[in-house]
Amino acid sequence: MPVTIKLRNMPDYSKLYYHISNNSLSNEEILLDLSEHGFVEPMQIIILVQFIIYHIKNNSIRILLPSQPRVNEYLNDIGIIKFCATNYNDSNDYGPITSRTAMKIKRITTANMNDYITQTQNYFGEQCPGKDLLLLNILISELINNVYDHSKSPIDAYVFCQLFPYFKQIKLVVADLGMGIPNSVNNYLRKIGEKEKNNREAIEWAFSENRSTKSQPHNIGKGLYLFHEFVRNNQSTANVYTNSTRYSITPGKETFGTNPIGHFKGTLFEILIKVVNLPVDNKENVDLW
Repeated sequence: MPVTIKLRNMPDYSKLYYHISNNSLSNEEILLDLSEHGFVEPMQIIILVQFIIYHIKNNSIRILLPSQPRVNEYLNDIGIIKFCATNYNDSNDYGPITSRTAMKIKRITTANMNDYITQTQNYFGEQCPGKDLLLLNILISELINNVYDHSKSPIDAYVFCQLFPYFKQIKLVVADLGMGIPNSVNNYLRKIGEKEKNNREAIEWAFSENRSTKSQPHNIGKGLYLFHEFVRNNQSTANVYTNSTRYSITPGKETFGTNPIGHFKGTLFEILIKVVNLPVDNKENVDLW
């Protein structure tokens, strides 16, 4: 009998992180049942990809696709099934993406990181005419660099980006299965002889200006401070899920709470970017949003 994991909504995705964190599945036939799934969020796409890539070497994985035609069509458009089938050993793209409102799911390595950043810049440039994307481009670079500087993830970083034209919003998700922000911060503090922090204190430390456990020539050394400032200036909303903690940023408010998708190894950044609040590019003198 296969191990069946039914996925219908966000709470169900904690099951996937549970199995990853506890390494509880090996030499099993796994059935991911999405038959009753409704609308699929970008972070659900990334978690699903992480689960499949993490388990595909030692398990047989089958997916029961959603019964709702629109949801099924969306998953086919972004090529999630064939992407996962080709990406255990190689960081492959799966052909041209069908959906104009989403970028390809991408497995980011140090070798293709700069190419992906360029692709992202081009994508946003097409979708957001008349907007100055410099800070957004730096933000994406910093999030991806953060994975390779700090996380020590057993699999590479995964990135997915979805445009919601009606709401004039872009949802960007970057995730890894590394040690998580609190563990990374405390490892660094131990090395320099400072006292360890609890999860909230460690996250606050990491998002403070000029705080980084490691700074490489390829980034600007701002750590995660830039992420915080971009979200605040764009009046966006963002969630950072890491270990057992969720850090949420909304206009005028920041909160900490228990991670609703369960304790897991790694970090997932989810940011909802308001296109209308991106600065105008005066060079183009065009603002269609």
